Amino acid sequence: MKIFVRNRKESPLELTQQRNKRLDKSDEPLWEATDFDKQHYQLPYLSEGDAYAKIDVSKVSNHSRRADIFRNFYSDKLLQQIWDHYDVSRWACSHHSGIATVNHGAFNLSGILILLAVKIRIIAIQNAPRENKENHRPLRGNLQEALDHFTEIDPKLSVGRSHLELLLPRFTVPADLLENLSKNFQSILTSLGRIVCGDEKLYHFTGESEFIRLIPSKPGHIGFWFYELCVLLGANLVFMIHIKLQTTTKSDKLSKKKTVMFVRIWMNIMIAFRANLSVLFYDSYYGTNEAREMLREYGILYVSACKESNFRNLTDQLWSLGGTVSRAGDTAAMYNQEYGELFICHMQNNDKKYSLGNAMVPCRSSRSKAGDIFGWDLYAFNFKHNDIFNRNLHDKSWCHKVGGRGRAGEEGHIDDYALAVTLQNTFSVFKAINPGIPDVDFLTHATTLADEIFVYAMSL
Repeated sequence: MKIFVRNRKESPLELTQQRNKRLDKSDEPLWEATDFDKQHYQLPYLSEGDAYAKIDVSKVSNHSRRADIFRNFYSDKLLQQIWDHYDVSRWACSHHSGIATVNHGAFNLSGILILLAVKIRIIAIQNAPRENKENHRPLRGNLQEALDHFTEIDPKLSVGRSHLELLLPRFTVPADLLENLSKNFQSILTSLGRIVCGDEKLYHFTGESEFIRLIPSKPGHIGFWFYELCVLLGANLVFMIHIKLQTTTKSDKLSKKKTVMFVRIWMNIMIAFRANLSVLFYDSYYGTNEAREMLREYGILYVSACKESNFRNLTDQLWSLGGTVSRAGDTAAMYNQEYGELFICHMQNNDKKYSLGNAMVPCRSSRSKAGDIFGWDLYAFNFKHNDIFNRNLHDKSWCHKVGGRGRAGEEGHIDDYALAVTLQNTFSVFKAINPGIPDVDFLTHATTLADEIFVYAMSL
């Protein structure tokens, strides 16, 4: 006979005793309770001119065309590196006389730029295949449309559709070169501005790959997991400065040490830019004591969301200081003079939300506005920028299959993400350096860019 034992809920006294035991063992310095009605906090002073990331005018100016900006990212050097990354067999193809290689296996800058111009035009027009539309070769139709368009610009165009069909699935940005692309993004900046946001993007993909991840809480649920770091070029003008594919296999679980690794990558970028007054924002996925201690050690300002389970050393002190958060709108907070950190628990609807950071300093101020929650409000307002960027990727990427005929879709999908991010970055920079020009839609931006790249390619 089975005996079922109901889990007994611990009494408040028992919970207090457990908390006191943890406090006795903790090496966390003592914090002080803070009352937001009496004590106020603000970010360190930063001039208005330094609020946003600054563009290096020696590389990009208001005279720069979209193609000039794009070629800072997809530079000649990077295109050569992509070609050289693969063995010569990659460029082999069937020929009526046997086996041949594309362009005799040699890198041709003009030909690759024409390929990119065609890809970008197809992405711009978004003439995607439809299930109810009888078209057995939709990509061929889009390739022919692009070639017809470019032939009108320059009748000397000699590249054929079959040549492009050979190159399209082969010339792809490999995951190993995303770091080089990220450095190209960073190369046009001289400073990062106030806001630096780290997050991740689940880029939907259902094909075969050892790197595919199932994340039920994310839109799309399944795909490639990319880590992203972005800054602002202006109000809601987001610019991605680092992208990295999660190469942990499906069976691996991410440990705290592994998530700290990505925070370290972001931190090192900030150190390289001497971003002493920039603030790194990240969510509870990366919020650990290990990340916190590392950022403090290197003098990096940060504000993060955090889970109670990762910060018992702080929540124990918060409750022992008399903090109570039981109803919607309740807030408890404490400040650490030694570390300059502010720790907050805020009840939002029926959920306790925690934030921690060393970016806010005590200040003299009049009474705060009703509902001001220093630290948490700062996090909630600024963490959205990665989401803004990623929403702008919707329907602005390759709309055809990226695999098939014995070729895995993994390579094409990683390449698709890299190009989609690069296009978004290109147009963000163009808007930033031309604030007086009326904004236009993605179709106009992308078709204009494709035409400019094609004209340049034909001039080589």
